[in-house]
Amino acid sequence: MDYETLNTEGKLYALLVGINNYPVGVSPLQGCVNDVEEMNKLLNNSFQRLSPQIVSLTNEQATRQNIIDAFRTHLCQATINDSVLFYYSGHGSRENAPQEFWKEFPTHKNETLVCYDSRLAGGFDLADKELAVLISEVAKQNPHIVVCLDCCHAGSGTRDSIDLVRVKQVEKEGSRRGLEQYIDGFYSKQLQSTGKIDVPLSKHILLAACQENERAYETSANRGLFTLTLQNCLKDVQSLSYSDLFNRIAVYVREKESRQHPNVEFLGGFNPHVLFLTGTETDRVDTFPITYDSESRSWRAQRGNIHGLAIEYNTPATIWIFSSNTTSFTEKHLFTKGKITGVQMLDSIVIPEATLDNQQQYVGVLIDGNKKYATIYSGVPIDDLSVLSEYLCVEKAFADYWVLQSGNLVQVIHRTSQKIIIEKEHLFEINQVLRDIVRWENIKQLNNPKSRLRKEEIEFSLAVEEQSFVGDDIQLILDQNESGEVIPKHYTLSVANNAKVELYFKVIFVSPLYGIIELGNSTIPANETGVIVEKRLGFYKEQYADNESNCLFKLIVSTKEIDLSFFIQENFSINKDYSQTKSIEDSQIRSGKFLDEFDPETNPSFDWMAKDLKLRLVKNNATIGKEDIVLADGSLIFKAHQSFQAKVSLSSLYHPSREIGNESLLKSSITINSLAILNLSPQSKSVEQKQQIELEEIEGEVNADNPLILAIQNQEILPNEIVLPVMVNGDQVVVIGSSKALGNNESEVYIERLPEINTGEKRTKSLGRAIKFCLMKLVFKTAPESYFALNWVDYEQTKPVRTNLNLSQKITEAKNIVLFIHGIIGDTEGMIPFAQRLVKPTEDSKAKYDLVLTFDYECLNTPIEKIAENLAIVLSEHGIDGNTDKKLTIVTHSMGGLVSRVLIEKLGKASLVKKLIMAGTPNGGSLFGNAPSYISMTTDVLTLGLSSALVAPYLAWAGGLIVALKKSSMLTVTLEQMKRNSDLINSLYIQNDPHVPYYILAGNIDLYNPNSEEDSWFDKLCKRLVLGVGNLFHEGKQHDIAVYTKDIMKVNSNRQPQVTSQEVGCPHIFYFDEPQSKEILYQWLEV
Repeated sequence: MDYETLNTEGKLYALLVGINNYPVGVSPLQGCVNDVEEMNKLLNNSFQRLSPQIVSLTNEQATRQNIIDAFRTHLCQATINDSVLFYYSGHGSRENAPQEFWKEFPTHKNETLVCYDSRLAGGFDLADKELAVLISEVAKQNPHIVVCLDCCHAGSGTRDSIDLVRVKQVEKEGSRRGLEQYIDGFYSKQLQSTGKIDVPLSKHILLAACQENERAYETSANRGLFTLTLQNCLKDVQSLSYSDLFNRIAVYVREKESRQHPNVEFLGGFNPHVLFLTGTETDRVDTFPITYDSESRSWRAQRGNIHGLAIEYNTPATIWIFSSNTTSFTEKHLFTKGKITGVQMLDSIVIPEATLDNQQQYVGVLIDGNKKYATIYSGVPIDDLSVLSEYLCVEKAFADYWVLQSGNLVQVIHRTSQKIIIEKEHLFEINQVLRDIVRWENIKQLNNPKSRLRKEEIEFSLAVEEQSFVGDDIQLILDQNESGEVIPKHYTLSVANNAKVELYFKVIFVSPLYGIIELGNSTIPANETGVIVEKRLGFYKEQYADNESNCLFKLIVSTKEIDLSFFIQENFSINKDYSQTKSIEDSQIRSGKFLDEFDPETNPSFDWMAKDLKLRLVKNNATIGKEDIVLADGSLIFKAHQSFQAKVSLSSLYHPSREIGNESLLKSSITINSLAILNLSPQSKSVEQKQQIELEEIEGEVNADNPLILAIQNQEILPNEIVLPVMVNGDQVVVIGSSKALGNNESEVYIERLPEINTGEKRTKSLGRAIKFCLMKLVFKTAPESYFALNWVDYEQTKPVRTNLNLSQKITEAKNIVLFIHGIIGDTEGMIPFAQRLVKPTEDSKAKYDLVLTFDYECLNTPIEKIAENLAIVLSEHGIDGNTDKKLTIVTHSMGGLVSRVLIEKLGKASLVKKLIMAGTPNGGSLFGNAPSYISMTTDVLTLGLSSALVAPYLAWAGGLIVALKKSSMLTVTLEQMKRNSDLINSLYIQNDPHVPYYILAGNIDLYNPNSEEDSWFDKLCKRLVLGVGNLFHEGKQHDIAVYTKDIMKVNSNRQPQVTSQEVGCPHIFYFDEPQSKEILYQWLEV
């Protein structure tokens, strides 16, 4: 992007207007002509290199027509190499606007400059919409344009009207003028030719004396406070960027008059980082004023909590201090260094290393210690966005905000909600929006943990019509009318001051559309209660397609009144949907924390704190009960349920104004297991990602025999994916049911359990149980029929790889071979990390084996005898057939032990086996003798896998088993064979002795004795799993979750050699991960 540049031949064209003496009826002013004279001197003295061409109009010269003519005959001479300054000092006002402007300017007002003859008969003010026309004429040859207004209503002098009241003002009485009476009939002609009104917006900067609802003051020396400060800053340093100049002006003006806050607007893509009146670029260093405060006898830096500054390190934040006329902010030019030892809301205390002159002002640059609350990814050149220094720049998948190019527009996107906040053509405008977002983030996190004020003494409460709420995290369901519009409700915010002193209270609304709005303030005596806010709440029009609105009310409590007006900003998010398509990484979540510090010892007379009240508004969609409920344009149907009732709504899982402590758990699940969260309304015209189902006011229960059924029509669910209903309960991601694919992109989800949870949201007694859950997609695995694969494991790769490349040669060359065989859930992928120690020597042990083999097979519908036959075949094909001296040590998990026993005992292949090690094998059968019971256990495996990387390899296979079980009410072939007292189990018990050493490892979770802290993650999981399937294990019998311990050990004892067996505190799927279990297995393998 090209920035404004000005070569040495460029000129400065200035029009200076100042009016003290108006005709009778308009109050006179004192300092305006003085301001013009001093501005003239400044331009001629400090900017002589620009060959200033100045026209001054004062008092009776400054008629409306003379000002218009000066624009056209003087300022319009400027070309691309020149600069233009329009300076006005006088009365500002407002007047009624014609009806044609009302649609774009809902205040129905013009903001105006009061010319000398404006209030004479037949006269008119110079309206903001006329000034915009004049500036557009000057801008035709693309000069560098600066507008400086020292008057009331200055903040909107050249742009959209805002309802303001100023001191340098006089109201225009009477009816509005017609559209044809605006400058040259510009707008009436425009309306006739185009059919619409379009106020020109040209590239320029507006420097204004004050903010909205403020006054512009004059000094006792008959000077405008704003102009005097501007000129003083420029006298010290001529080479100031607009952003740096404005920062200095704002601080100095507030020091003199706390009720006046200057305003700056960068319009039409104006670059704020170029030098005043020249347009040349600066180094864009973020500086701030440092001044001496005589009252506290300390140096103050205009950086505080609200700017993201915090002291949370062992050493204070470091700053560099420069003299006020410095233009190069490098270490070579610094005056001295300093430390920030106390951070307050708006500023901080500075301890300089060298003595500073109390009569001088200085400039600071923060070297370290700035708190960056938000992360960002920029897809456009970083050099064009100076504000990025206030963010933490990260990879796209983990950023809170994206800055992306889309055609000729640049978009700012909130990643997790997938909402476009703003889209503009120029990066200068994007830079300002990002700065506003930083302000929003800082306000949202504003807190003072070191305050001496006690939060428990301040009660901040919400009442919505007839309901009263307590707590700081509240959810409210709002009804909709027949048109789908939310019906607003009246609410009040009250504060009870139970402290011993009078306190100041201010309520700030941190809007979901990035506004920072002051709702009300009050001074409340000790032990008194006051209502601070009485308003209506609902959804903004930009949120019409959204299903929820997340709000934050921030109560600022202080011992002295605090002025936050400088940080107030209107809503600016367009809340536009970004994209229907989201990758897994785009769905990941970031959670964060914050800590802001304030040292009360630095100013014991002033203290403050903040209390937050989070309010989540959700549209009330329907009530689940005795009839089917259709949601999301028919893509979701909750089936009728005769014994269950709840209000249901859909919502986005993430939102920029809400922090969800559960997000990190969901993020880790997605990251570890390559899952995706299902968008519940993919066919909706809104692209808002509605990923969460909320059930409110729950009555009744569900279970596996009587589940709540959710029918889904969703093209995002692929044929090889299973849908898991999951919720966060405490520190676990819990699977609360299962699903079945019906074909044609249709599925049924079965909600089979609703755990009791603490949502953290406190409601009135009329609101019952509530849960939130989402649907995760998992690619399930089922081996193809007739799948029997023998591989060797290559541990020389970055990650162990199973392969059959040169398999026969590897077996021929090997002397000691170990073979791993998996069970019904999983494949050998979860076993091979354990086996690495066997073939890779360590400092503590030698390699016992020189080859690791794995055998994977179809484990659901192939009889165990057939699996064993195919194992014998593939072993024989690669030279292990009894005709050589090759013998195997076989290590098995669960059903793999039964496969091996059939190989050895029924197929007569004992000569191939040196020893057999079985972990968790159901030698006596398993209690999971029906599909619902095994689904229950498998669901717990899924829950474990979502919460732990250890179980991740089993996830896809557990999903596949559920898919298989859901297809039929019958057990799979292998599950049927593993039932207690099945023909296979009984035959193995009475089989002849093969004279092969057997080693049996049997889990008994009662033996688990954690060496870590009490209630370790493992202990919690075991306890929860026991509760989940404990109905299958009665009378206190020992088990490993899937199989009774005694059934694992049930091998005929009349064998030689004797069977070696040992119990271990380990659940069924952790035999190759839990340290105690692993050590036993290693000992047996190395015998």
